[in-house]
Amino acid sequence: MKKMILKLCISILAIIIAVWVLPGVTIYGLGHSIDSISLTGLKYATFLAILLSLLNVTVKPILKVLSFPFTIVTLGLFLFVINALVVLLADWMMDSVKINGFFWALIFSIFITVVNWFMIKIFGIDEKESKKTKLLDQYGKEIN
Repeated sequence: MKKMILKLCISILAIIIAVWVLPGVTIYGLGHSIDSISLTGLKYATFLAILLSLLNVTVKPILKVLSFPFTIVTLGLFLFVINALVVLLADWMMDSVKINGFFWALIFSIFITVVNWFMIKIFGIDEKESKKTKLLDQYGKEIN
């Protein structure tokens, strides 16, 4: 549960950074500078992070299955399109989020992915590593 909450906080932080950096992405209550943050903006960034998480768990797997032939033909690059479509779906579902077209959704999804990956590596929230650590604690010896 702690990891899930920490990953959600990292996603919120990544969304806030993305709004500051990308001019084509706007969230009501968050400006494009650190001075212009508000409680409302944090609330909407939190809602967006939760919504993106839910869409990634529910809609994204369906889109992956349906677009499998395109993914194979494009050597996996079509997954970027799927990520952008999920972001555009979240934009459509939330009135407080404004993404100016497919290009900005694509850049936003790549940016969020990179920042999330980087922050998870910094904070050491690697699930594979934690399973190994759990086994080490349980059995008291290293398992290769």
